[in-house]
Amino acid sequence: MRMQMCLAALCVAACGLAQGQGVTRQYRDLDGDGVPEVVMENEFLKVSVMTGVAADPIPEAKTLADGRKVPYKYGNRFNWGGWVYNITFKPTNRDWFINRFDGGEVWHGIPEEFEEAILMKELEPGVYATMIPGIGTAVGTGRCFRWSLRDVKHTPWTMDEFCLLNGEWKHVKQGESVENAAGWRLTFTNKIDTEYGYGCEYKKEMTLLAGDSALRTYRILRNTGEKDFHTTWFTHGFWGHGKEGHYDRDSWSIVPLRPPQVVGSAYPNTLRDTEPGYARAFSPGYYWGPISQEEVGGSWHACGNRANGDVCLSGVNRPLAFFRIWTHDLTYSFEPFLALDVKAGGFVDWTTYRMTGNGLTGMKNFGKGGLIDWKVVKDGDTKALQIQFLPMGKLDGALRLEGQLEHLGAKSKVEYEADADGASPVKPWTATVKIPLGMSREPFITIRLKVKEAKDEGADLAAVDATYRLDTESRTAWIGGANGAAVTVFGDVNRNDDGSCNPNFQMAFWKAYLEDAGFKVSLDTTQGDGAQAAWKEMKLAVVTSRKITMPLLRKLEAFAKDGGAVVVNGMIDFRQFEMSDLLPIENVTGELSTHAFSPRDGTREFMRINEFRYHLDGDKSHAALKGLPLYPESCQGIGAIQRVIPKADATVVANFVAGRGLADAGTEYPALVVGKYGKGKVAYFGAPITWGAPAACSMWGRLGEYHEKFFNQLALWMIGE
Repeated sequence: MRMQMCLAALCVAACGLAQGQGVTRQYRDLDGDGVPEVVMENEFLKVSVMTGVAADPIPEAKTLADGRKVPYKYGNRFNWGGWVYNITFKPTNRDWFINRFDGGEVWHGIPEEFEEAILMKELEPGVYATMIPGIGTAVGTGRCFRWSLRDVKHTPWTMDEFCLLNGEWKHVKQGESVENAAGWRLTFTNKIDTEYGYGCEYKKEMTLLAGDSALRTYRILRNTGEKDFHTTWFTHGFWGHGKEGHYDRDSWSIVPLRPPQVVGSAYPNTLRDTEPGYARAFSPGYYWGPISQEEVGGSWHACGNRANGDVCLSGVNRPLAFFRIWTHDLTYSFEPFLALDVKAGGFVDWTTYRMTGNGLTGMKNFGKGGLIDWKVVKDGDTKALQIQFLPMGKLDGALRLEGQLEHLGAKSKVEYEADADGASPVKPWTATVKIPLGMSREPFITIRLKVKEAKDEGADLAAVDATYRLDTESRTAWIGGANGAAVTVFGDVNRNDDGSCNPNFQMAFWKAYLEDAGFKVSLDTTQGDGAQAAWKEMKLAVVTSRKITMPLLRKLEAFAKDGGAVVVNGMIDFRQFEMSDLLPIENVTGELSTHAFSPRDGTREFMRINEFRYHLDGDKSHAALKGLPLYPESCQGIGAIQRVIPKADATVVANFVAGRGLADAGTEYPALVVGKYGKGKVAYFGAPITWGAPAACSMWGRLGEYHEKFFNQLALWMIGE
């Protein structure tokens, strides 16, 4: 039976339970579309969920080129029965997601999507009848991505409600009041039957328990047809955990990373990189790209706010195919993808976790009982792990930490027990574990630890079992030591009427990074003669375009001879520079591009993307590369490079390494070439700051944290800082 709600149902239908004693449920029209959302609430969480009832299209809906209107929410993309509108952590009043509709995009909470439509039959050459779980059927072209779909026929969602009373789940009629509920569950179901032998049932159960700061959602996708099918599933997350309803530099984000499986790698494949990445907003620049399957070090993403210690985990209980990441100046998204292959008559199921709390500034892993994190600190001549465990509910009694530390066959047993001391989602339990002297001197060790309730031998609340780095200082922090030094970024842009220049994509990256490094940044064009640039005050000049005028080139020569620093970055037309001896390279011998492998958005092709990209390796003792994870410890995903011949007196600081899926696999090419020019320094880096093809694939990390630090450190080294 399809759920029917009218505006009369907007009145509160709470369970009548005192706050802090259980779970309540209300109906509220939070987005003003005429259809109420369901609000589940306990002592720690308030979770708002969309019901699956179609709202009328709103007047401001975007009109496409063919005249079609984009309906509000009820389109051909998001599964919005059970779409999480927002999650609020009540003790700190933190709303984790933004909610906006700008006439074309619907940014609400955590939508989910089946990215790959299921092709059922070719109706005419290149045109297919498709099935999209949670949506219905449609007609599309080619691979039938969402933008090609038409004739969309939606299938309805049903919603059922259950409450937990006396240890049993009881079905509840919509609007029915319930007292003393120990939990609340919303169950959403969507069924699709077709004439082509394909069919599916998609169901999700969303559960909130009393005293628990986690929303758990169990999903099951059944193949009710006669034919096998495959698709990909993922969730968005329109994160907004900074100030003023979006994110800022107090925000951090983690996807656990590990090295790719490279033959001859000096690092074990289990090495986890769990640095909190800095969330960076800048325009017109942005990050967009995948973290391939072999790089994913865990099926979770965590984010938080440094200013007050709020933290939110998004976890999945199945191995991921890959992550996809993108940023906007108001929000960003980490999107975990599952690759689903379902036999006729079979099913796949999985559970997602949204756990929230306060008191952490990072995370190493999670379990059914909470989140675990640590910091590596110096303890005299040795190091120690300062461990924090953030439970998902209030604890009493004692907790026990047990396990061992290992390195190259050496083992050190860990046994620690202490009173929980009122640990709760707003108060982590802490423990300190000393690392033996021999292991402290190593760059990484294997850590196998479990957090348990001392009174219950079988209750593992959280655990880690992997090899981790032992850094005592963050590798992701940007460096801000330029102290206001003047820099001009030159690019292929026109001047405005007032003489100013707006940054293009390349210039926007450089401007943002240089400002973070403490530079005072000006913008100028490579189409002019450089007469308006403040050469006397300038410490650094950055050139970001293929072409340059000869008058500007002569000014750069004079600037470097007098002690200035010049960086030329990206693909250049060497004929523009050949009448100058400024660059530390003799010639350009060609360009290499990975356009031949440009995976379609959200497809399984992303699982192996870094095999078909170029990566960085080099002299880690050089200041520009200090502390950075290079290949094979980390992938850079560079899509286009320029082949150059360095000058005899130049230094090659970093090389490009061809990924193992490319025809030139393992081949190295000079990447960062530096040299002297008069009293100054010159540098050439042979890939665009956006990494080239495909455009905006510039990750190196989770949110470009290592990408930024590399260019920060290069700029600071160029001016002698």
